[in-house]
Amino acid sequence: MDEAKLEEAKREAGLHHEAYLQRKGTQETDTPTTVAAEYYSAFPERIAELLELSSKDRASWDAVSLVAQQLLRAGDPLPPALVTWVVDVIEDASNPKAPKRRPRPGGRPEKWMLNQAIRGAVRDLLRLRLGFKATRSDATESKSVCDVVASAFDLEYKTVENVWTARDKRFDD
Repeated sequence: MDEAKLEEAKREAGLHHEAYLQRKGTQETDTPTTVAAEYYSAFPERIAELLELSSKDRASWDAVSLVAQQLLRAGDPLPPALVTWVVDVIEDASNPKAPKRRPRPGGRPEKWMLNQAIRGAVRDLLRLRLGFKATRSDATESKSVCDVVASAFDLEYKTVENVWTARDKRFDD
């Protein structure tokens, strides 16, 4: 394995971990929803992933709502998928017989944020095409992207592998 590529992967994973810690909320007023909205505002190309999650997860739904609010208030254009989502929500609000789209609360928001950060780190490291596979066999000693992310996030390899393999594969490049 090329040591320079391994060091580049470690550096990139470390940046993701630092960003996660910052997004996690350093002030008492930060909530997982506001932090998630901030994250997706910074990465508009990932809004489709958040939109998909919003149909099942209340924190995601609230984050989509905040992203839309922030973009509209700033006068920035909304991605087409977000425009569709906003129009659907407005139509539902004006129709008392329409089913409510906002999911019930559930899950642990802090775990959701960590899982999003892990998936984002693995996805971005794979995009760098450094020659690492996403996962590895337990029988091999070669490094994988999940190994690098696990090290940067101070987690077990299996934890990162489980989060990665449970992702929605429709958002892979």
